[in-house]
Amino acid sequence: MHGKQISAPAAFLLIMVMTALPVGRGAGRGLTPDPANVRSPERDESKKAPEERLQTEREHRKFETLVREYESLAPYSAEGYRPARLFEQRKAALASLQRRVHEEIVPQLLDNHDWVNYHLLRANLKSRIERLEETRVRTERLAALAPSAPIIYEIRARLFDRSDAASIIAVAMLEEVPAKIKAARASIKKAGAGDRRLCVRWLERDMKVLDNWRKSHAGVMPGFAAEYGPSCRSAMKAIKACRDFLKDKKIKWPQLRSGGPLGREKFAAMLRRMHMEFRDPEQLLKMGRRQFKEIRAEMEKLAREIDKDKTLQEVLDEMKENHPEPGRVAPAYQQVMERAREFLIKRNVVTIPEGRRDNVRVERYHDKHNRTPYAFYEGRGGGDMNYFRSSAPSTDGSPEELAEKLRGHNYYSMFTVTVHETFPGHHLQFSHVAANHRVPHVNFYTPFFSEGWAVYCEELMSELGFHARAEQPEGWNLDPRKIRLHQLRWRLHRAARVIIDISYQTGKMSYEDAVKLMVEDVGLEEGNAKAEVNRFIHSPTRPTSYLIGYLDIMRLREDYKKMKGKAFGLREFHDELLSYGSVPVMLVRGAMLGERDRVDAVLEKESGRSEG
Repeated sequence: MHGKQISAPAAFLLIMVMTALPVGRGAGRGLTPDPANVRSPERDESKKAPEERLQTEREHRKFETLVREYESLAPYSAEGYRPARLFEQRKAALASLQRRVHEEIVPQLLDNHDWVNYHLLRANLKSRIERLEETRVRTERLAALAPSAPIIYEIRARLFDRSDAASIIAVAMLEEVPAKIKAARASIKKAGAGDRRLCVRWLERDMKVLDNWRKSHAGVMPGFAAEYGPSCRSAMKAIKACRDFLKDKKIKWPQLRSGGPLGREKFAAMLRRMHMEFRDPEQLLKMGRRQFKEIRAEMEKLAREIDKDKTLQEVLDEMKENHPEPGRVAPAYQQVMERAREFLIKRNVVTIPEGRRDNVRVERYHDKHNRTPYAFYEGRGGGDMNYFRSSAPSTDGSPEELAEKLRGHNYYSMFTVTVHETFPGHHLQFSHVAANHRVPHVNFYTPFFSEGWAVYCEELMSELGFHARAEQPEGWNLDPRKIRLHQLRWRLHRAARVIIDISYQTGKMSYEDAVKLMVEDVGLEEGNAKAEVNRFIHSPTRPTSYLIGYLDIMRLREDYKKMKGKAFGLREFHDELLSYGSVPVMLVRGAMLGERDRVDAVLEKESGRSEG
């Protein structure tokens, strides 16, 4: 349930076209860390011959130059008007850089982290060009709704020299602003809410720019006020009237449908572009359904062990009644977080970067829009404090609503949620990103890794015995089987997300059916189920990332273990895995398992298919 607010994702992902095998119930059981096997992810590089290391360094420097050039080409947004010529120039610059990266860099000479960066850069360039064209189209559409913007832009771009014909023409066009805005009224009435909001910002900026321009010239240029003052005032009056019209709450604006299903093709394209996930939505859906069935069977078996006279749902409902009192939810999460941190240090299964062990604290969070039913992690980055925010039940609602929310924060569930959000989940992963200078730095983020890692951590801590009574906060004394049952219920929840995400976005499931699945088959409280569905229908592909990412990381661990044999160590595996940041698991597999040539071939084939 990672809710981290990080910089706008630079979208698109990649994952091998591979048949993901279901993870068995006992997968990875009995694994223990071996400190003797701990190594730096860069140690293999030191074994290279001097000439080979020199080639790698040369290629690294050449590649870094291209990365800096890419970073200098900041992306355009529709927040402000830009003329078509600027879009064409930026598109040409990106296309030129795209060719140079492909032609000048030899990926085989790069070390693992640069190799990952190389593929992220290529994918980013392709996506940036596509999004640039989308922004250009939207900008032209907005310019038709706010026709003053192109005129004001040209005026602002010039110093108004009376001897410059282009400058005189730009200023003379101010006289046309009132008529152009009046003509745009019909189109504005049909515009969507998003376009209307942007138009308001454009018009308000136009008013400020024009007013400042008028004042600055009137004070230094003789005759300016008399010659151009009337056209400036009439233009500003028309712009203000249009802005006020757009902000008028009494007008019944068209309610264009939002948040509806994307359709299969758009959903599949989003998987490819945002996550480099090349598997078909139908394949992922089958994985989700298969996992749902297997997890449910394991839960039924465990529930019978706990109480053979009760159904699974009865056992779960009884467990939900064991929860903190109002006002004690956040402190209870704090206790579990501290125990999880101590447990990791004691077991030595992953490095906790110095200085970042204690820069996270639990706080209450009031969910006004009912989209965050349990908790989320909010990372600040660097040395700043980070937060694990637990969704505090509102005391403004009815006693029934309060009780329902509290049941969602029961003690058994807290183990899974805390591990997912803090140690060794999101907080630890992003601490590694902040502490490791080799983390691939081309702007890229995919929840298929970060959420997959967090769900993997839930299973890892169960494997290592974190649910045992001896590891629980003092005085809790919970049945470890019930904690495990709630962990499985959470994984069932993630399998349901795959089913809902893909089925809803491809038009095979309604909102009501999604809520029903969460309530009747997963066992969520109705209010929390609605919050979950509300959250995820507006972020397509993300709900799928939790379970699918987990399965991919579990498969990577098993393959890595086979490759290393007796030299395998959990800490070594985790530290190297986290050294790559939140990138597609496909790339991490290529780097960690020596499958770079195979990944290169897959990506070249996919690139040729998409271009063709």
